[in-house]
Amino acid sequence: MIPTATPHAATTPHFGGEGVHLRFLPEVNGVIDVDILPSPWPDSMGSPTADMDLFGAWTMGAYGPFTFSGNLERAAQHPYEWNDAPKAASAHTSIVRVRSSYAVGADPDALVIPESYDSKSELMMVTQIARSLLDLPHALAYFNPNGEMLLNKTRLQALLDEASAQKLLPLAAWTNARVFRVDANWTMMDVVGNGQIDLPDLEVLYPAKDVRGSDARETFS
Repeated sequence: MIPTATPHAATTPHFGGEGVHLRFLPEVNGVIDVDILPSPWPDSMGSPTADMDLFGAWTMGAYGPFTFSGNLERAAQHPYEWNDAPKAASAHTSIVRVRSSYAVGADPDALVIPESYDSKSELMMVTQIARSLLDLPHALAYFNPNGEMLLNKTRLQALLDEASAQKLLPLAAWTNARVFRVDANWTMMDVVGNGQIDLPDLEVLYPAKDVRGSDARETFS
């Protein structure tokens, strides 16, 4: 059950837009912040000299704890069974962020991450809220910047339903598995987004002749 929402005003453009705080795990001051930014996703993520405000927001996790420059571009290049992903990425004009925190309004000595922290249940709550937001009339896509995942509503719901039916976590909605054909002889595969559930990302390079089958997300680089 989603707790009662408390509206909040905008602070600075990158750190917080107008939105609501949703209380969860009140015993450890758990808050999910849903805010609106009336501008496209800042895929460049700024720099210490050219855009200090954006760079500061990025380094402090305001756009996701495992966010890196160019992640929306890469997500659009490696869509999960959604050919219109690049079109949605280029067409969007604003974003709705769903972020979790234990520090909003907390005491100065409060833990940033409580001892009872459970990354999986927290991420599940964030994902369910994001899925609900896709029912809004002008919503285009679900974007997980930490896992570089870009999904439409139909595909996200299918992944959630499949995971629920198998009593598994919806890892395919949180992490992207990508295949790159480096050249005629070598292929690389990586998984990005595992940090959200406190696991390392994986990367492997192997001879292309050893690959069996094909992958729709395979690209040349």
